[in-house]
Amino acid sequence: MTLNPINQTLVLFSGGMDSTICLLLAIEKYGKENVVALSFVYGHRKKQCLEVGKETCKKLGVKHEIFDAYLLNELAGEKIIEGRNLFFLSFAALYARSRKISNVYSGICYTRRSLHNDHTQRFVVEGCEFIKPLYQNLWVNFGSGSLPRA
Repeated sequence: MTLNPINQTLVLFSGGMDSTICLLLAIEKYGKENVVALSFVYGHRKKQCLEVGKETCKKLGVKHEIFDAYLLNELAGEKIIEGRNLFFLSFAALYARSRKISNVYSGICYTRRSLHNDHTQRFVVEGCEFIKPLYQNLWVNFGSGSLPRA
């Protein structure tokens, strides 16, 4: 699959509802031939989402890359790993830049109040500010909004 240099798009993809919506939006805007779904396996309890995600990508005809991130579990030793989204966003930026992909979608659906710190508006804004150098010339789209190119 060869990506169009102008429309190259990466979707951080858990297989859950929010990231599936982002995947569909990216396909609608850029075409499935220009979209890559990126997933991480890290021992989280929603493993079935990843299995559904594999099937979704297959049905939609989208390239799906899956990377091992069990290091997160080893470091945190928890079922819910606070801050994991900063890790995922950082690795998505590295992946995108190394492949000349210019758009990144993430299904982080932030709210003012959330059970998880990495799902808050503050996290998204401040966390992305922290990793902004990684995102130079990338457009980051979230389920709840977007951040302009750095």
